[in-house]
Amino acid sequence: MGCGFENKVSDYIREHNLLSKDGGFVIVALSGGADSVSLLLVLNDLGYNCIAAHCNFHLRGEESNRDQKFAEELCKKHGIKLELIHFDVEKRVKETNESVEMACRSLRYDWFEVLKKKYDAQALATGHHIGDNIETMLLNIIRGTGIAGAAGISPKNAKRVSPLLCVSKSEILAYLQECGTGYVTDSTNMKSEFKRNIIRNEILPQISSYFRDSEITLTKTVSNLREDNDLLQEYISSLKEKIMTDDTVDFTALISKTVHHKAVLYHILSQYGFNREQTDSIFNARNETGKIFRSGNYSACTDRGKLIVKPDTNEVHEEVYVEMTPGCKNEYFDITEVPSINIDCGPDVIYIDSKALEGDPRWTIRYWRDGDKMCPFGMKGKTKKISDIFSNAKIPSIYKKKIPLLLRNDEIIWVIGVKASDKFRITNTTERIIELRQNCNKNSQ
Repeated sequence: MGCGFENKVSDYIREHNLLSKDGGFVIVALSGGADSVSLLLVLNDLGYNCIAAHCNFHLRGEESNRDQKFAEELCKKHGIKLELIHFDVEKRVKETNESVEMACRSLRYDWFEVLKKKYDAQALATGHHIGDNIETMLLNIIRGTGIAGAAGISPKNAKRVSPLLCVSKSEILAYLQECGTGYVTDSTNMKSEFKRNIIRNEILPQISSYFRDSEITLTKTVSNLREDNDLLQEYISSLKEKIMTDDTVDFTALISKTVHHKAVLYHILSQYGFNREQTDSIFNARNETGKIFRSGNYSACTDRGKLIVKPDTNEVHEEVYVEMTPGCKNEYFDITEVPSINIDCGPDVIYIDSKALEGDPRWTIRYWRDGDKMCPFGMKGKTKKISDIFSNAKIPSIYKKKIPLLLRNDEIIWVIGVKASDKFRITNTTERIIELRQNCNKNSQ
């Protein structure tokens, strides 16, 4: 049985190109339960260089400490390196308002990413098996899903690989019995407090009592849906080339080149983390400008019949001091003294009177804040909100806080690449002309 189990897992790894024996370390998520223990042992026996990673969330009192001790003893017995971490889940929940379940997931996967970088690991391996895949399919269907959700757990994604998706729980338990290896049981798995546990402990046993081959047939269904979803993604990729250029979706092309507009938009934007409800709202707002939607990792902004999708860094930009001496360069613009101005230059170049440099003023770069104003070039002393300048320049909302501003003693002199201030403009009395030329590599949108 042990050899058959190992061969089955090995073939699955090879079929889906999950791991390479010469590809470096594999981080194995080790809870101490049967699934993770069998995963660690089979990968170790197959010759992969494993590092076990155990999280103690301290949610089950002494049981949590029991699990940690078991993981330590197991790894010591088999000569496998163990990484261990303790988490304060209650603190995380207070900070983020996540559920306990989601807080634990976020904490452990963030830590797994740290370990992957620390060891330059080829992958994180998790112990998902056939039963988990069926549970995930049913859970997603109940919640409301499309083909991707109904296809269950993929063999691999950007975060992890799941080499045990080819084996059942009964096969896992038989393998451990033959290996003579024990495991620990999380008592909360038997409590139907979570939706997944209800499916596992109540719904699936009922289905099995009426349909004895249900695990086999449901596994086949998941496999069929996975293949169908792969085919769908190939089709979506071909459509994406016609509808999306770089980071911009063209709604006119979406409507003219597809029949099921909302479905296609969802499958394109789901790659950026947007759900179906969001993408339907985005489609309905296609004729609006400046409406922003966020997926968590990306922002999507409607802009005159188009949708601009950008990474949402939520970056907080502090003020940066810059030296304003002719001949100097910084990451935003170059500073040069010139004999005359070029009246045909665009907004990426401005000219100021050298008097602006007198008196040792403080020059800084920062990003737009609500309420910012300046006196635009040509308005003869009248101020205007920076937000209105952005609107007049037809700058999408998604870019507004990505465009740097140049300030002199807290007064905005230049919305870099967009508009210059009227202050220190060139006049008949100007003796020295200073040119500021935008560094387009830094500030390109």
